[in-house]
Amino acid sequence: MREISEILKQSIIEMLLEQKAHPTIEDRAEEIVDAAKALLDTFGTLHPLVRAREMLNNIGDDFKRSPDFKKLGQGAFRETFIHSSDASVVVKIARNDKGLLMNLDDAQLGRRSDLAIVFPKTFAYDKDGFWIVQERARTVKNVAELDGYFKDVVIGDRYDWDNVMIALDLAAFEKKARAVIRPEAREFANELVKDPLFRQWVKAHHELKFDVSDLDIRNIGWVDEGRLVIIDSSLHDRIWN
Repeated sequence: MREISEILKQSIIEMLLEQKAHPTIEDRAEEIVDAAKALLDTFGTLHPLVRAREMLNNIGDDFKRSPDFKKLGQGAFRETFIHSSDASVVVKIARNDKGLLMNLDDAQLGRRSDLAIVFPKTFAYDKDGFWIVQERARTVKNVAELDGYFKDVVIGDRYDWDNVMIALDLAAFEKKARAVIRPEAREFANELVKDPLFRQWVKAHHELKFDVSDLDIRNIGWVDEGRLVIIDSSLHDRIWN
């Protein structure tokens, strides 16, 4: 019995060491959330209206001055930063009212377990939308990268991203599309919908009703786990606002 107990004890120790050596992205994100909050604490005691003005005017500057954060990019509505400890997690900072709404949209979608495969995970966010910490999605360089993503389905030379988007539309809105879809496209969709991953995309499309013609390399990307995700909030923010 003692030998079994020692073996079990050693096994547990090895498991814990393995977890420490290879922490999950959720574990790694905790450090970044703490670092981001440390920069933001000074705004928390301000009057709400003053806080809003100060946050939008100065929050990005605080991250730029921090030696631990590096600016990754900037759009019309948000700035994106990565932390020195882990480049697979980003902090997105709102620059204006539209940026606030985009952060809140991302926060809601990224925390929904039923849509978690299709959108970047959200680890923490500001209740007013000033900032969000989530998985980093890396740019898709060309459309050829997307071919074969739903790899559980064997569909030969019909497999290209445009056909996948047609199938996505058909699977999500069968009645609407019935009169305008060719028989071969319907057959393709029937095959593709066998893939559990594709069915998650169908669920997201059915609920959010985005335009599949917008799903190209401009607004989708890869996270470190190898998932393809939607990263453009403008595709779905009208659902929440």
